[in-house]
Amino acid sequence: MHFDVQDEQILKLEQKLKWLAKDAVPFATLKTLNQAVAVVQGRVKATLPKKFTLRNQWTAGSIQIRKARGLDIDRQAAQVGSTALYMAEQEEGFTRRGRGKHGYPVPTAYAGGEGAAKKRTRPIRKAFRMSSIRLARVPRGGLSREQRNVIAVKEAIATRKRFAYLDNGRDKGIYKITGGRSTKKSGWPKGATPHLVWSLSRKVIMTKPHRWFGYHLDRVNEFVPTLYRRALANQLKRLNI
Repeated sequence: MHFDVQDEQILKLEQKLKWLAKDAVPFATLKTLNQAVAVVQGRVKATLPKKFTLRNQWTAGSIQIRKARGLDIDRQAAQVGSTALYMAEQEEGFTRRGRGKHGYPVPTAYAGGEGAAKKRTRPIRKAFRMSSIRLARVPRGGLSREQRNVIAVKEAIATRKRFAYLDNGRDKGIYKITGGRSTKKSGWPKGATPHLVWSLSRKVIMTKPHRWFGYHLDRVNEFVPTLYRRALANQLKRLNI
């Protein structure tokens, strides 16, 4: 973070200090930069709960600052931001593309234990994570989509894996199969109900920017002049002026 202040009172204080002490102004700019990033850090952390559903302190803890050092004004720079990659993606928006013939996997509310809710707000349950799911093998050749779906559900029940990949044309994904008994009868197993856990319907997922940082950074110049004026005044006070 750098700043450029054009204020007549501040410029007069600067000029006065430059005549009195060589390092006074660099000390003031150093303190201002470090105070400014601390203010931004505090404001970001305070508004995070309004922007995101925070399940722990990890996201808030990722908001870090790197203080400016040294008295070379041209090289002084302070930084504030998140060390978490996913936070940069939220700020700027991102695109995800599915691999192979399937779409990009998107967890549903059911994966978070929220049933048929429209939006997932809870973490994915361990049993519903991709790494925990095992799908039964289903023959592909010479079968219609409907036939493959029926076989997949039967295999999920028979093998007790209870997960099946179902292709309903427009909607594709990994389903949790509840109810139903293993049977050799043709047709859909009686009582078997599929619940979508991972949607694989879309090849490309585009997420719009969700600004949590830029809003505060854009307003730095609203308080930096005050911080700088105080820092210059403190240098004058230190010099007993």
